[in-house]
Amino acid sequence: MRLCDRALRLLVATLALTLVSMSPAGAAQDAPLGSARAIERDVLEHLAGGRQSKAEEVLEHALRDHADDQGLVFLNACCTRSRFDVAQARPLFQKVVALDAASLQGQCAAEMLQLDSGIAVAAHFDALSALVDAHPEDVLLRWMIAVQCRALDRNEEGVAHYRRLLRTWQPGPSLVHQTYGNLLSELGQHEAALVERKLTVEQEPCGWSLKSLGNTLRQLERYEEASDAYARAVELLPKDGKCWANYAWSLMKAKRYEEALPKAERATQLGANAWLCWGYCLQSLGRKDEAIAKYREAVRLDPDDGFSRKKLEELEGGAPAASATADDGYLAYAGNDVTKLLGTHTDAEGQESHDFDLAFAERVLAELSAHARNYPPEFRSDDECALAKRDAGRLADLLHIVTKEADATDELLFLSARVNAVAHNLDIEGAGERAGTYFTRFLARNPSHPQGNYQYGVFLASTATGQPMAGNYLERAAVLGVDDAYYSLAMLSLVQGDQEKAAKQLETYLSKKPGDEQAAKLLEVLRLKDGKLKVKVER
Repeated sequence: MRLCDRALRLLVATLALTLVSMSPAGAAQDAPLGSARAIERDVLEHLAGGRQSKAEEVLEHALRDHADDQGLVFLNACCTRSRFDVAQARPLFQKVVALDAASLQGQCAAEMLQLDSGIAVAAHFDALSALVDAHPEDVLLRWMIAVQCRALDRNEEGVAHYRRLLRTWQPGPSLVHQTYGNLLSELGQHEAALVERKLTVEQEPCGWSLKSLGNTLRQLERYEEASDAYARAVELLPKDGKCWANYAWSLMKAKRYEEALPKAERATQLGANAWLCWGYCLQSLGRKDEAIAKYREAVRLDPDDGFSRKKLEELEGGAPAASATADDGYLAYAGNDVTKLLGTHTDAEGQESHDFDLAFAERVLAELSAHARNYPPEFRSDDECALAKRDAGRLADLLHIVTKEADATDELLFLSARVNAVAHNLDIEGAGERAGTYFTRFLARNPSHPQGNYQYGVFLASTATGQPMAGNYLERAAVLGVDDAYYSLAMLSLVQGDQEKAAKQLETYLSKKPGDEQAAKLLEVLRLKDGKLKVKVER
């Protein structure tokens, strides 16, 4: 049955008003214009109508005059948490509890805080479930438990909650469709996920929604459409290396090799590993020597990259895939001339100017990270370690000079954060504090940067004081598409003594990277009836 436009609009309006009557926030239908309850009703109507950004805008203005209204603060907390901004949502939920801990909103906020802190997760999830079961028509409670299902890898439960939400909320907020799509993708239901991706882009056409659309189209092997989505996404996310890498990959799969080359190059400049894709496109275009160079870099950065190693052997007639390695593939750190980072140029009038070679800095960092990405670092001689400490210290100091000012570029901030994280692993004094400062500054500007959240989460997880916050950033990175974040979350759960959670996170990780034998062996140990692992960080 088809409805005329006028009838359809009336139906949507009726559903929106019905939703408000179901919500505890919408009880006062005759509230005076401008009152907190009238504003709350307006916000809920915007959410029901698929206008989440508008709802958030209304809330932002309303809270200036109604800062202590629990209903509005709770709505704001829910919208913020739906975007998986755990750090920003936390003080909002804390305020909800402080305003009235006994209210329904206060009880829900208290459980959200406990769950986001990773404290007695199973017990607090059950408590939140009980609240939802006791108030099945409260859309905000159901939204929050659905969000937690996503964070806790309870995918099938999450799908059930989102389906029920969308029977009430139609069309519903953009982040409902986005996260519902994520859960469907996790369960391999990519066609169903595509429906949600398209709705999300229609409601909130931005970088992250277009990137997610591209990801789902790529999973469906619809590479031409995926390329179109990524083309739009990188215009809005020009510094997202993973997005550029996916764009290049989709073009490669569509056999548009020439077009893929600059995208793969840009991805590598931003720190993403697109060397294999770059090499394959060059090989397909008959540019053998250039392809060999890219495959070599792919193997150097990831010695377990069997595909690139095989391609190298094919192109080189059985020559070794990487030079300067031991028989077991170990690549010794040979040092770098860090002074080459600063270039000097003289113009026609004799005036000198200086620039910073970001590409060279990234290469130095990649070589250092091969040994000191984690703590403790891995070297086979004291001389190697001394060279690495020298170069990491010099690089960190040079970057500090150019990034300590408030107008430092995002590229420099992110690079400096990562360099100092590696320097911290090398026990260079003051590097840990610098790393935290630069990650914080970078993420304040780029809160949804996938690698920014991942790298900061990994750094925090390596320190005893940072572990309580690490999970928030790793979870956000996972939601933003960083598959390795699930492995890091599993390691963090082991550190915190939650083997059950670690096993679930490893299962999710292996569903995305089934070839990781080390992770598979670890999962097997965790599944043993009496298996006990002890993991701790002493720094």
